[in-house]
Amino acid sequence: MHYSKKAEHIYAIISKLNNELANCNRELEQKNYELNCVNKKFSQMLNTDYLTGLFSRKFIQDKLNYFITTIDPTIYDTCIMFGDIDYFKKVNDTYGHTSGDQVLITVSKTIKESIPKNSFAGRLGGEEFLIILEDLNTEQAKIIENKIRLSLTNIQINNHFQDITLSWGITKIKKGDTVDSILTRSDNAMYNSKKSGKNKSTIC
Repeated sequence: MHYSKKAEHIYAIISKLNNELANCNRELEQKNYELNCVNKKFSQMLNTDYLTGLFSRKFIQDKLNYFITTIDPTIYDTCIMFGDIDYFKKVNDTYGHTSGDQVLITVSKTIKESIPKNSFAGRLGGEEFLIILEDLNTEQAKIIENKIRLSLTNIQINNHFQDITLSWGITKIKKGDTVDSILTRSDNAMYNSKKSGKNKSTIC
């Protein structure tokens, strides 16, 4: 009888410890879930431009570096489009920064809707955008640029309708390229588009 009670007491202690362990495991699972959610949200914040929903500067440059280091440009084409909104300062000065933000959002939405699903579009900052087009040549990139242009005609800005235009520099990744060399080359091409009348693209 004495041993039976002692066994029952030990069993009760073990049961209590098992219950406490189960509770601890459930709490740990919940904390891990919450931590994963926080990490996922933090990752989205790092990878996404807060205003436009396009990829962030860091993400798009990292993705560009990935294509440079992993894709053989002598076998596969990878095109880069560097775009800058024309007269953006005038929009901000005339209609205010809220309208300027709306222009950025509209342009970003149009870009996302105009590029293939295997492409990447990011906002470099201000009114500058970078698009990476996988398995497309420069002439195909120019078709996409024209599609974006046509989609941004007669856009409402603060109860006023006007065309939103961009100047583009289009290039493709070449052997020996770096992120800096591609950005410099496409940026220079974009400025050539600006200097020669805006609302157009220059292939380099």
